[in-house]
Amino acid sequence: EKRARHGVDVEPGAMGDDAAAAAREGEGEGDDDIEDVDDVRRDAPATTTTTGTNAAADDDDDGVDDDDDDRAVNASKARVMSRSEMLERLTRELEETETLIGRHESHGKARGGGAKVTTSESGAWSYGTEASKGRHHSDGREMFASVKTGATAIPSSSSMKAPLIMKTATGVSSTRIKMRGVLVVAACACVAFLSLSAENSGQRARRMIHQSSLSAMACEEAFAPARVGTWPGISQQVTNIVAATDHVYILGVEDCFSENVTMRVPSQWAGKATCVNGKVLDKCTSDHTGVYFSSHYTRVSVSHGMIIKAAKEAGHKHVTVMEADATFDTNEELQAQTVTDATHLISGPTTAQLGRIKLGAASESHWNIIRLGFRPHLFEQYEVRKAANGGGYVEVTTGLLSDARCPEQCKCTEIRKDGQLCMLSSSGCDLRSSEMYIASERAYDELLGSLFDGTDETIIDHFVLQNIEHSWVMHPSRTVQKDLDIPVSLQKAVQSMFEERCLI
Repeated sequence: EKRARHGVDVEPGAMGDDAAAAAREGEGEGDDDIEDVDDVRRDAPATTTTTGTNAAADDDDDGVDDDDDDRAVNASKARVMSRSEMLERLTRELEETETLIGRHESHGKARGGGAKVTTSESGAWSYGTEASKGRHHSDGREMFASVKTGATAIPSSSSMKAPLIMKTATGVSSTRIKMRGVLVVAACACVAFLSLSAENSGQRARRMIHQSSLSAMACEEAFAPARVGTWPGISQQVTNIVAATDHVYILGVEDCFSENVTMRVPSQWAGKATCVNGKVLDKCTSDHTGVYFSSHYTRVSVSHGMIIKAAKEAGHKHVTVMEADATFDTNEELQAQTVTDATHLISGPTTAQLGRIKLGAASESHWNIIRLGFRPHLFEQYEVRKAANGGGYVEVTTGLLSDARCPEQCKCTEIRKDGQLCMLSSSGCDLRSSEMYIASERAYDELLGSLFDGTDETIIDHFVLQNIEHSWVMHPSRTVQKDLDIPVSLQKAVQSMFEERCLI
């Protein structure tokens, strides 16, 4: 009877009918101190029913006066409150149990030796090797649970059945996993927010440009078919090499739609050459982002990025990019073999070797960039001065570094002995100038990423072009820069140093 009143599980048939009846008759007597869930679950509904019929007055002839009815009502409310409190307590115990299980399960595995893990209601854990380990409370309830090898213990309680515990623990675990997932997503969102918050206006503008199409930025008006005519100083050999690429983009500041535009292209480029107005690009990107780049070098670099974006959107496999103010060196002629090798490289070699250079498998990237115009800054002695337009600083060349050696990354392997086309050993060689280069589609994404994901100091010829792997150089440079801080004579002297010290 005592076990039944205290909610201890009793197997069917363990009590006789008389004992069960006695237990039922004894319910409600002297059980104010009982705090187990089964007792509340059994008594509360019945008490609630009594409350609903007898609370007003003793009109139902049940033999119980009003004072007794009031006491019954108060007792039932107390029991209902006890059930709520105990459910909350059980929830807390389950959470603590799950935490201990996770903590001590890993600890038990670390100890090894097939140790058994047991736990008490108080949360204390014990390790042993015997089949079971138990210590009993004064009322006969077991405080420790037997644990099988490899399993973790669940706190044993007379008021909780194992299936209920396992189901609830699983639910709590599932809820925690979901909460952890939510926390991870929230953390990622916070990191992204902080990263975006750390951006300055220039970086945000670059990112917006990178993520937008030309049409979305209304920048298509900057591109127009180039008019056919004569380009002063350009040789037939260079014309043939450029004609081997899918398209030609010439960046300038003239109105490309005007009949008076001075920039003209050879007839071999007709239908595959585009005039690009840098001023229009400056305006459309500024209108789209709300940011106007004050630095001339930044604006030029963004324009180069817009050209690569246009080439990618058009699906060109390779393009030539030129600046309209490029001046060709008429004193340097290209060999016929150089033209053949260059056009062969552009179209895609079908053999594993090109001259002295082993290219590897036909499916590999043989080239990403070919520099037709370059300036070996690594051999220049320079000073850092404030830019004339007040926008940052520039490196002004004052002489040559006569004792400088060629760094390993600038060693350039020639296709042929005494040839004019070579392959750089790796990226990172400080070759400046963006006047003329050929870009493969394999380099588009890297160029766009460098130009638009960089900082305000990211410049097209300041470790953007330099950082592209599989770069080739046509030497000496096909172009010279007349409007530059360094005179043409000094530019040629630097070119000679590169050929003397870096060609292999």
